Amino acid sequence: KANEALLYMLTSEINFNDIWAITGVPVSTFDEHDEDWHVTGSGGLALVAALGAEVKNEGRVKVGDLVAVFSGQSQLLSPIAGHDPMFADQVIQGYQTPDGSHQQFMIAQSPQLHTKLGDLTLEGAGSYILNLGTVYRALFTTLKIEPGKTLFVEGAATGTGLDAVTSAARNRVAVTGLVSSADRESVVLAAGGVGAINRKDREFEHIFTRVPESPEQWAIWEKQGEKFLAKFKDFNGGRLADYSVSHAGETAFPRSFQLLEKNGTLTFYGASSGYHFTFMGK
Repeated sequence: KANEALLYMLTSEINFNDIWAITGVPVSTFDEHDEDWHVTGSGGLALVAALGAEVKNEGRVKVGDLVAVFSGQSQLLSPIAGHDPMFADQVIQGYQTPDGSHQQFMIAQSPQLHTKLGDLTLEGAGSYILNLGTVYRALFTTLKIEPGKTLFVEGAATGTGLDAVTSAARNRVAVTGLVSSADRESVVLAAGGVGAINRKDREFEHIFTRVPESPEQWAIWEKQGEKFLAKFKDFNGGRLADYSVSHAGETAFPRSFQLLEKNGTLTFYGASSGYHFTFMGK
């Protein structure tokens, strides 16, 4: 089509979209389209093999260019596309569409194509866009983070969690990460975090659950989180979290919400442990 390019894929991103698509959890990707096949993969690095007429006219990319490929596709002619593509029926290629980047040739829209960063390897240049795009939106569009504030990040030692730690710390936000081992605590601190909480420590391993359905158990559930809150305060001068980034799902979400300071803000995406979100009101 006029606004599309044919790409020869060199590297392809591997992320949770692959796992969700392959397992069919929380929904089957075949519910999203009418094809009887599905190629996963959301972004990567490619050589431009052919261009549609409008892409040629734009002159931004040409055949033979090495490009990093973002996986977000939208209705390019929508009147709100320039304001925010998320509101122009955006989908993630390879997850909500069946034509992902784990194939030799792929068709992409022109706005998906970006210049390869010069200091990255081919593998590195094809692996960061979906993660960092998600994190940038979470931190700077949704939370609107400010220097001097406190932030809590789930799954802070890998993937989007680590990108959130690094990005926020470089913007002078005090970041505390949730991790699952002592080694991962070190990763968070090396990335600029002020502290890390190991959810597998004996004093915390039992507290990551949904909020109970029975009102009689609510006070007990909240009290079980007091040491967790105290640990966060130890890293942050007695303050709770001004911001929280949640992506680990239903077992972590309630405690991330509990950690919020008065007028604090939480953003979430994905849900590795499930989509049944519960929380206690402040």
